[in-house]
Amino acid sequence: MSYEILYDKQFVKINENDVIPIECHGSNNCTETTYSGRERRERHWGVSTYATKGKNIIDKNELIENVNQIINDNVSKRMMEPKEWGKPESGHYDAEHIRKNYGYFSSLQIPGGSTANNLLNWYKNGIKKALPIETLAEIGIVLRFTTYVSYYDKEPKDIEPLPDEYASTTDQIITILNKRKDYYKNTETGKGEYVTFSPSGQSLEMKLKRLRKIDRPKRERQNVSTNVFYTLCNDKGSLIKYTSRGYRYSYNNEGGKRYLTRKDAEKKLSQIVKNGRHNSNTWEVKEFIKDNPINIVI
Repeated sequence: MSYEILYDKQFVKINENDVIPIECHGSNNCTETTYSGRERRERHWGVSTYATKGKNIIDKNELIENVNQIINDNVSKRMMEPKEWGKPESGHYDAEHIRKNYGYFSSLQIPGGSTANNLLNWYKNGIKKALPIETLAEIGIVLRFTTYVSYYDKEPKDIEPLPDEYASTTDQIITILNKRKDYYKNTETGKGEYVTFSPSGQSLEMKLKRLRKIDRPKRERQNVSTNVFYTLCNDKGSLIKYTSRGYRYSYNNEGGKRYLTRKDAEKKLSQIVKNGRHNSNTWEVKEFIKDNPINIVI
């Protein structure tokens, strides 16, 4: 089954209300080669026209409304479909199930778990952490405006495509977008116009990684001696941690992540359930009392 993977995002802040939502995504069944020669799944940076409905610059409230509408429309559509293709007697999924497994129903893998809520938070966090292009330009990242032209298209264009242009200031972004929009007005060629970052690929990823790196003092972890601890268990064992593709667990009920208090364990369980993580309804808090004290790192 083919699906799209969301990898990263860096929204560009235009003003207090407007952003350019640029994200990194790629298909699960296409690959590219890295600088080191390693093969990995493809990645592309560009404006999330899926969420902006074709706009390059969008009001942040409108963006969230669009995403909500896309989710609601997809949920309504999937509720009308039978659980088994071509078999109406198999029944239908309810809205809650579709929202908790939104990635499956929309062919989309979302970081942190492919729920409808996480998709919405993806865009909310992008807005929250949006940066002006001037900040990105300080580390060598600028916006590139380009027109996609297929090498396989032998038909003449209705207008000569504009060359690529670059912007390192907000004023340049507005000027270039307006100029190109006016040039391509009422043309088919203009439909291939898109906005992305320059540089691209791993070079861009490394620059963003350096930009986001914040030197925080490491929190000192403590060893606490106790005779009582708690874990989250189901019929398979105890939970170690959730990952992007599921979760890791120990076959031993005492071998998973240990919590010093029942309150800590119940808090973690409520977060898992709230986020709709895989098999979230199978976990329960279990208490263990040892004759001899053990150390738990907190």
